[in-house]
Formats: sequence, C-alpha cells, structure tokens
Amino acid sequence: MSTLRRTQKLINALGKSDEKLFSANPANNDTSILRSWNAHLVIFSRLRFVLFVNEKTLLTVFIYLKPKENLLFRFQQVLFKELLRLEIPVDKATEQQNSWRTVLCCKFMQ
Repeated sequence: MSTLRRTQKLINALGKSDEKLFSANPANNDTSILRSWNAHLVIFSRLRFVLFVNEKTLLTVFIYLKPKENLLFRFQQVLFKELLRLEIPVDKATEQQNSWRTVLCCKFMQ
C-alpha cells in the first residue's frame, strides 16, 4: 500500500472527483520502497498539472491533471515508465506499480 498526501489546492481542483479517486483504506504492512508521496497542483499558463514527489527518494512525476477520473491510473503508468527509464528491473518496477492498488490518502499539512 502507498500513502499519498495531497495539498488543499489539489483537493479543491479535483472537486467531486477527489472522493471517487481517493478513499481512506486501512493500513497494512507495506513492502513498497516508494511508499510515501506528496501531490500538489501546479498551474502553468492556465494548464493544470499534478506534481508527485516521493518523500524518501525525491523522485518526481509530473502529469497533466485532466482527465481527473483516471489520475491515479495515469500516475501508475508514468511511474512504471520512469522506473524503467532509471534502469530499475522490471519485476521491481511492477512491484512498485502494484503497490498503488491500495492507496491511503490524507491531507498534506504544511
């Protein structure tokens, strides 16, 4: 299971999609190396992006916000591709991608 901390700015941007995308799940034993992430909304020239930053490694994933409905799925895909680009073995990259099947979400406190 992975933990995703979202800023209030991102929660507001997601609106009702936030409740559909993120639900609080009970914690379990996590074996994922990249388990804790922060997500923040970034706006460039009226375009909205989400910046995901891993707390431990500072690995950064930057994706377009829309469509909001499959934001986590797209994040999983981009994360997998980025891990392969960094020459992480396929089995380890798949393990990290599968850890996103269960996500514990919480609001990021600044």
